[in-house]
Amino acid sequence: MRIRSRAFSRLWRPGRRSCRRKSPRGPPRITSNNWNAWPRLTTRTFSARFAAPRTSGRYVVQSRPALILAALCVVEVTCTFEAMMIYAALPTLMRIFGDPNKAGWLVTIHLIVGAGSALVAARMGDLRGRKKVMLTLLAVAALGSVISAVGTAFWMVLVGRAMQGIVGAMLPLGIGVVRDALRAKKVPLGVGLIVTASSVGSASGLIVAGAIIDHLDWQWLFAASAVMLVFSLLAVWAFVPASRGADPDMPIDWIDGLLPVAGITAIVLAISLSRSAGWSDPLVLAILATGLALVILWARRNLRTPHPLISLRLLFERNVAVANVISIFMALGTYHVMLVFAPLMQAPTWTIAGMGMTATMSGLIKLPSNILSLTAGPLAGWIASRFAHRTALIIGSCIGVAGWGLTALMPDTAIQVVLLLCLISFGMTMQMTGCLNLVASSVPRESTSEAIASLAVVRTMFMAIGSQMIAVILS
Repeated sequence: MRIRSRAFSRLWRPGRRSCRRKSPRGPPRITSNNWNAWPRLTTRTFSARFAAPRTSGRYVVQSRPALILAALCVVEVTCTFEAMMIYAALPTLMRIFGDPNKAGWLVTIHLIVGAGSALVAARMGDLRGRKKVMLTLLAVAALGSVISAVGTAFWMVLVGRAMQGIVGAMLPLGIGVVRDALRAKKVPLGVGLIVTASSVGSASGLIVAGAIIDHLDWQWLFAASAVMLVFSLLAVWAFVPASRGADPDMPIDWIDGLLPVAGITAIVLAISLSRSAGWSDPLVLAILATGLALVILWARRNLRTPHPLISLRLLFERNVAVANVISIFMALGTYHVMLVFAPLMQAPTWTIAGMGMTATMSGLIKLPSNILSLTAGPLAGWIASRFAHRTALIIGSCIGVAGWGLTALMPDTAIQVVLLLCLISFGMTMQMTGCLNLVASSVPRESTSEAIASLAVVRTMFMAIGSQMIAVILS
């Protein structure tokens, strides 16, 4: 009888472990012998089956990463198409507006607005939520495409083109979304896919824009751009998850945000004007000095502020600094691969170095390298996740160096040019992916877009300088 009473007391004592023991086949079973456990057991069972997904801080583990990546790739294809399509239309626009300088400004204004707005837009995405900022930028760019499509005067086309340039911040924002939505091991591969989408947009921008210019009016080029931007906006709205942002209530220091925009815009403008006026022109020197003064003033003010809007200290992190140095050298040379090969292919054969190809043929020769580069981004991401980011960077650098080294032997056949372009483009895509992954993995999650935007700004400024250097060398 004493044994029975002990067993009975163990069964009915609500605080004992035996009452809370879970069945190996599922939640605990409710019987008439343990009614005291009924409220606790039903609550646990309901919460386990119907509760919201677990979160880590303000970041939710997403169950549809493929759709998120697809939407971001569509956005990147559209934004790269925006940047490249104008090059196919330049001869037509020069003839229509009667001034090569005016047509050149349609390229320059896009570059200036993209470089100037990238930092602020990316940081606002970090603080206020990246999806909101992405939708806003895409809507502004779509409106700009409509203005350029319906405008007949040059100033309307120029204003619309400036509004399109604001999409320069989409790549930093997209990488920030990838880091929020994907698991850490999948982030390098996701970044590689976005870089691959950029290669697709670059190739399609020249081919599709050339076909539109050859068969339709030039306004249809901007109409196609508007349709793609609206489609991208709908993709972001439907599939990209919303986030609250790192600090949505943080007061915005607009002086700290606008000073670098003005300085970077002035520097890029001076570099662009130097192509026609030269570096000795007083106006070019004045604009350059103003831009440098604004950047220096912003740097001093930024370093003295405990919590600045855009952290300059972030650039001095070792991995971020290494990625920026690599991007500078790539911007000075590797990114201008067609600036080197196009004159080589299109120069007359009597120059000995030229191959006498048409512009269409030189564009088709670049197509195989664009197709091959589709695998370079995911490969670099896989190598980074499997081994290390520096491994992907070293492999990409070796491939690029091999391509440029063989170029010094002066190729004289189309097959040789195709092979060299494949090597250089493949290595360049791996390097770009490696730099983006290195920065994304080295900064806090809430500063991802800001750090990637700084990398894009540095690349843009030195690409402008690199094009000038190569033009002087080739002349």
